[in-house]
Order: sequence, then structure tokens, then C-alpha cells
Amino acid sequence: MAKTDPAQTCVQHLSSMKCQHLAMNSLPSSLPDNLKTLDVSHNLIWELRSVSISHLHELEKFNIEHNHLETIENGALNTLLQLRSLNLASNRLYKHYSSHKGVLDSLHNLKRLNLANNNLDSDMVRCYLSNITSLVSLDLAWNSIAILFSGMFDGVPRLTELDLSNNIIAEIERGAFDSLQYLRVLNLAFNAISCISSFDLPQLHLLNLSSNSIQFFHSQTSHNFYQLRKLDLSQNSLVSFPILPENNMVQYLNLSRNNIQELFPLSNQSEENLKMASWYETIADVDLPSTIENIISHLTYIIELDLSYNQLTSFPWQFLSYISSLKNVNMAENCLHSITEVFHPQMSHQNAKNWIISLRSLRILDIHGNSISHIPKRLFDLMPEIEQINLKNNYIRFCRSKEDDTTENVCTTFSGARHLRYLNLQNNRIEHLPPNVFQHTPLYSLDLSDNIGLSIHEGALTEVQQSLQIMSLKRNLMKDSQTNLPCLKWLKTLDLSGNRLTVIPASLQCSAMESLNLQHNALRLVDGQTVLAWVHSLQWVLISGNPYDCCSLRWLNLWLMSEINILDLENTHCVYTDTNISVPINNTNIQSQYCRQHTTQSLLTIIVILIVCLLSVFCIITIANRKACLTRKFRSKVASEIPKHIKAMKSEGKQVWFTVSSKGTSTHK
Repeated sequence: MAKTDPAQTCVQHLSSMKCQHLAMNSLPSSLPDNLKTLDVSHNLIWELRSVSISHLHELEKFNIEHNHLETIENGALNTLLQLRSLNLASNRLYKHYSSHKGVLDSLHNLKRLNLANNNLDSDMVRCYLSNITSLVSLDLAWNSIAILFSGMFDGVPRLTELDLSNNIIAEIERGAFDSLQYLRVLNLAFNAISCISSFDLPQLHLLNLSSNSIQFFHSQTSHNFYQLRKLDLSQNSLVSFPILPENNMVQYLNLSRNNIQELFPLSNQSEENLKMASWYETIADVDLPSTIENIISHLTYIIELDLSYNQLTSFPWQFLSYISSLKNVNMAENCLHSITEVFHPQMSHQNAKNWIISLRSLRILDIHGNSISHIPKRLFDLMPEIEQINLKNNYIRFCRSKEDDTTENVCTTFSGARHLRYLNLQNNRIEHLPPNVFQHTPLYSLDLSDNIGLSIHEGALTEVQQSLQIMSLKRNLMKDSQTNLPCLKWLKTLDLSGNRLTVIPASLQCSAMESLNLQHNALRLVDGQTVLAWVHSLQWVLISGNPYDCCSLRWLNLWLMSEINILDLENTHCVYTDTNISVPINNTNIQSQYCRQHTTQSLLTIIVILIVCLLSVFCIITIANRKACLTRKFRSKVASEIPKHIKAMKSEGKQVWFTVSSKGTSTHK
């Protein structure tokens, strides 16, 4: 039997061919000459030979990742003069690497090269990168690189993107990147770097150092203008704010998941902790407090600052006052107990005024997962343009009245937050939502979920009637009496799941509801007027987990006929009240049968009861008539006998009294 050419099982479209997952041991021998794209990934190819590809003069993209490639024949790639992208990831190029020196040098138009996951060390990398002067993007992730030495990248001087993530890099020699004057993006995430003591890459735009062991980040003292826009230092061991270049353009700074306790000023204790580090001698002559203060004063471009999952104990007002362009601050999951330390003891009145101006740019504040109990009203004077606040998992207490609001640092009100649109108060152990807390606050989205036993007082949401469109009250175990909701005309998304409601608040019928969650309540049916009110606007709804009456499902039929998407209909059950049997709510045939039986049995029972009642009434009337008849006869007899007795008594000259009863007549002298 003739051996089948693997090329016959490939998929070709115009000048592109895909031969993936075919268990091929070698490249097909009859590849078309005009191919521009060839994908032979996920096979068992172990060798590249010139006989298979020397005729592919027009090839621009070649993907051979996830094979067993360990040998590239000398000169095999020499004819691929148009090749721009070569993917060699997930192969075995660590084998025979010494014989591969210069194997890629002939690819004068190559722009993108992927050597990820080939178990390459530093020397092997330099061997493959001996002279590819056209290369602009290089992926070396998931290898075994432990050190970046000087001259390592001299063969790729035009690199703009370099990915070195997921290696074991612990040391970066001075001058390792000196030849990469065009480098803009550098990814060093998931390595073993413990310190950056002399950062000097002014050409970089993006630097990712996340998931290392960095305790200190220090830039080289320089008057050069640094173009760095995004710096990611998350998931390290930083104990202080990084010392950035004085002239920087950093806009996005991620310091989440570190060990930072304070930002400014650096306390004596923090500095002592730094001195214990093995690398401290490299910066021993630096006046850290002064240096940090100087650097912070130059943070004029930062838009987004992430300080989440650190150990901050106080809100860094003074630090934030320097960042005039700041729009988004994340201090979630720290150790904040309050944010009331608004003014620093040594701050002049003039500086305090500058604070108010400098914080006008802030739009988003995330402080969830702390222990904050109240928000001072003057916060909204310092952040007048704030639009989003996330206070999830805190311990917020509301002011019960306007009089409470006048007492500083006691309770919380969002009155006067004139631009606040999104507010998350999930899991704050809030028991009461009083009136006036949202006065002059145009909320668009409000999350009050996971506040068990929450009671919404009448008038609490009156101020947001004309703005609120998204509201969550899930998992509050609220009863009907605790849900005093006004007419929320613009409400479109509502989550009432996980409560104890027996009815949907009728006040909400005025809204044009689009999405609704009613799961896990105590609903036996949905009011017909509510169903009709939302039948044209509702797009999807969740209804399972309620004890619906199987024989009162006309409301559901209306929603089904309106093609509303009931997402959990298959998991929804109803209950027959006379038997307490629960069945799937979509089994309409059985439901109809049970309901007819139930109706017939009920009618028979009513008829029997009526007959018994009629018979009882008839018997009572009959007995009453007989008694009345006997009484009339008895009275007639007595009436006829009395004159005779009276006449006899009078003849004897005696006075007589008569007592007449149903037992007869008795005479008393």
C-alpha cells in the first residue's frame, strides 16, 4: 500500500496551510511553492531539513511550536528570505544548541521570534541570537535563564519587545540591556529577582516585575528623561514606595500584594528594616526619607495607583496630595480603620488648600476589605469629582438623622456627593438604611447585598428615584416589611435573591425592568399587575428556589408567551398545597392533571358539606316546629283549666298563685 503524503490531510486556504495535530514526524514533502503561512504545530516533528522547505521562497509566517524539534539542519532556513514570524516554542532546542549557532542569521526580514519553553539557559540564548539584526519581538518565557549578563542581547539590537517571564532569573548584570536602545516593553515577571538597585532604562515604556522577591526598587540618579508609562511591581516583598526616576512619566503603578506599611514619610523603623537586607550596602549612602519625598513630589503623571493587599494602617492623604492627575486609587485589603486623618500636623493652611485642588481629579476609590466604620462628609469636599466608591467588606454605620450628620467622625452619609454614580456597600453589617443618606447624590448603581437583616426605611431611596438603574439586595434575608422601596422609575437591573419576600414590592411596577433575580425567596406567585407591568421590558429573569403554587401559574404563562428568557426554568419547582408535593415547574401536563383532580375533589367536598348542612337545617326546623306545636296545645289546656280552679278557690275564701311550666301547673295557697 502506498504511503499517504501528510500534505493531503492538511487544510489549505489560498496561500495558507494548516497541518496541526496530525502526528507527523517530519514536514510534508510536497508543500506548495506559493505558501505565505505554514502552521505545523502540535505534531511530532524532530528535525528541520532544507529539502522540505528550501522551495518556500514566499513564506512569511512559520509556526512549528509544540513539536519535538531538536535539530535544525545547517542552512535549512537560508532560502526563507521573506520570513517575518517564526514560532519555535515548546520544543527541545536545548539539545545540540552549539551546532545551531548562526542558524537564524540568514533571516534578514525576521521580526518576531518565539523561543519560549525550550529549556534554554543564558549561554544557549546567546548562541541562537548571535546576529538577527532585524528582530523586534522576542519571547524567551518559560526557559531556564538564571542570569542576564552583559552583551547577552548584542545580536538583536533592534528589539522593542522582550519577554523573559517565568524563568529563574536572580541576577541582572550591569549593562545587560545596554545594546537594546529601542526596547519599549520588558517582561520579567515570575522570576527570582530580589532587588532593583540601579534601574537605568530610560527608553522603556512598560516594565513588568510582578511575582518576584523584590524588596527594594531604586533608580539610578540621573537627570535623563525616562519614558516609563507602566510599572508593575505587584506580588513582591516591597516594604517602601519604589524610588522612581526623578523625571518620569509613570501613569500606571501597581504595588499590590507587597509588605508596604507606609508611603510617606519613611519612618525610622521602616528604614531599620531596610538596613537588615543583604543588598542595603548598594544604597547605604542614600538619604531615603528625603529621596522618597523628592520622588513623590514628581509623581505628576500617575493616573492609576494600586496599593491593594498591603499593610497600610492609615489613609495616605499627604502622599496623594502630590499626585495631581490621579484618577483611580485602590487600597483594598489593607489595615485601614478610618480615613479621617485628613490633615498632617505639620501641613500649612496653604498646603491644605492645595490638597483640595490636587484631589479634584480622583474618580475611583476602592477601599474594600478594610475595617472602616465611617466616611467623613468632608471627604467629598476633598474629592468633589469622585464617581465610584467600593466599600465592600467594611463596617459602615449610617447617620440616622441630619443632626447625627453634624457630629464629625461618628457616622456616614453620602449626602452631597454630587458626582457619585457607583457605590458598593456589600457585607457591611448594615441593619438600617435611614432617609437622607443619599441626598443630592445621583447614584446609578447601588449594591447593598450581604447585609443580613437590612431594613430599608421609608424615604431612604427617595433621593435616587430619578437616577438609580442597578440595585442589588441579594442575601439580606429581608422580609416584606423591611423593603420600603419607592417608585424607581429608571431601575433596569434588580437582584432580590436570597431574601424572605412573599411579594414583589408593588412600588416597582413603575419601572421598565430588564433583568431580575427572584431566586430563593418565599414567593407563591407573582402579582398579575407586576407581570403585566414588566412583560414588554423584561429580557431575562431568575425565579428558582421559591415555593410557587402549581395551580396558580398564570403569571408564568404570560412571561413565557412574551418570550422572556427564564434562565433557570429547568431548575424551578412548584408545590401542590393539598399534598405538599414538589414537581418541576415546566412539567405542565402533570400540573394540569393534578390541578384538575384537585379542583374536582374540592367541588365534591363542597357539595357534600352543603348537603349535610341543608339536612341539618331541615332537622333543626322540624324539631323546632314540633316543640312549638306541643307548647300551643299545652297552653290551650292550661288556659281552659285555670278558670275552674279560680272559681273553686274563691268559694273557700282563699288566695291562690299559679305557676305554669312545661311540667304542668302548681298551686300555692
